[in-house]
Amino acid sequence: GDNTVNTPGTILTASSTVDARTVDCVADNDVGSFGVVVGDFPNLWVQLDGPSVATTGQTVTYQIYYGNAGNAASDDANVTLVPPAGMTYLSSSLPPMNLNLYPSPVWQVGDLDPGDNGTITVTFGAPGCNIVGEGGFADVLAHIVGMQFESTVTDNDALMSTYVVPASGTVEL
Repeated sequence: GDNTVNTPGTILTASSTVDARTVDCVADNDVGSFGVVVGDFPNLWVQLDGPSVATTGQTVTYQIYYGNAGNAASDDANVTLVPPAGMTYLSSSLPPMNLNLYPSPVWQVGDLDPGDNGTITVTFGAPGCNIVGEGGFADVLAHIVGMQFESTVTDNDALMSTYVVPASGTVEL
């Protein structure tokens, strides 16, 4: 469309087509496009780290890394961690908002200026009785949201899987 480059908040898009002199067996990959945002916007991001394997009944600790990679501040940012069914919230390095009101822990991380970042460490009890057979994957999702329009939201979610295996050992009667 008709975009003026010096207008803050304008989203510019571009597209290109590539033609080759050789045989192209995959014609669907000849066109690409991208968008560029002109102006001052926050760009909140979140990353998630934790164990790749856990045993039923043990505690599982995740680190949520978050920040603002944009060139403008974001007000009232919140981080949410959505655990799989069966994981029980135990503790975190930052107290979450009222757990009775929310099905998953939500942390108010507040105003984030450009370049600000932080970490929340959260511990859950691993699922127990609902893991059958040799085990299964427990997917954990972290999400961050602020009050302003962002330059991109593709980095506002982070997903990781922890493979939970049944505890093994000797039972004595």
